[in-house]
Amino acid sequence: IVGGGVIGIEFASLFATLGAQVTVLEMLPNILPPVEIKLAKRYQTNLRKQGIALKTRARVEEVAQGENGLIVRYMHREKTEKVEADLVLNATGRVPFSDDLGLDEIGVRRERGRVPVDERLSTNVPGIYAIGDVTGEILLAHVASRQGEVAAEVIAGHDSRMDYRVVPTVVFAAPEIAGVGLTSQQAREQGIEVEEGTFPFSASGKALTQRETEGQVRLLCEPGSGQVLGLHIMGPEASNLVAEGALAIQLGATAKEIAGTIHAHPTLPEAVAEAARLIAFGEAIHQKKIKRAR
Repeated sequence: IVGGGVIGIEFASLFATLGAQVTVLEMLPNILPPVEIKLAKRYQTNLRKQGIALKTRARVEEVAQGENGLIVRYMHREKTEKVEADLVLNATGRVPFSDDLGLDEIGVRRERGRVPVDERLSTNVPGIYAIGDVTGEILLAHVASRQGEVAAEVIAGHDSRMDYRVVPTVVFAAPEIAGVGLTSQQAREQGIEVEEGTFPFSASGKALTQRETEGQVRLLCEPGSGQVLGLHIMGPEASNLVAEGALAIQLGATAKEIAGTIHAHPTLPEAVAEAARLIAFGEAIHQKKIKRAR
């Protein structure tokens, strides 16, 4: 698999589960660039345990037909290496495609295939709107769906606008990874101080009964106020659990408010509340040894 992003890792996990021998070649230093880096590194270890061969800093130079299949040649640490495969999946991402729509003829501005829009999804031509991957924003189905809602509301005369601050990202692999809001690496790059609460699924009663204890919940908050800035999860049903973080960021909620909200027991969402308790009160109920990270 060429590309260690979300799509590449999802397919790597799928094919490995089906019994295939999988090799992933990623040009960047780490897989899953949009994911919280601490979880991405843990996931890299997890994939190797599944028997998936991972090569980062690997730039593919050629895919050629060999006697027994395909040969992929790539540069890795300034050396040319190769791997043989029955099939090669190109998962290096996708780009907006707006050709053959007649947009140039009616004056709609395009930039390398994408159609620039404002927060109301309006193009430079009044009355013409664009949604989805063609806008070149965040290329996800749920973003396109929300864009469609906003565009329809604007056309109907309502003052609706897109807000890209709160967009969950999900990796549908085994185990799942999901995140929303600020990551620790983004916080460092932007000079934003964060307080972090981490709760492992190995301390979750529900995860234990399901025998799915791999992974953790990482909650990032503003020091002092405790306002939620990001939620990042690796583990069972991460794709469902991340919605609580999205809502918290959207409403400006704090760790104390999440911790003070009753979560049913035994359930996986309790892990989010426990991470919030670590930030709000310095301790979690279902964890003996507490480490409070900053």
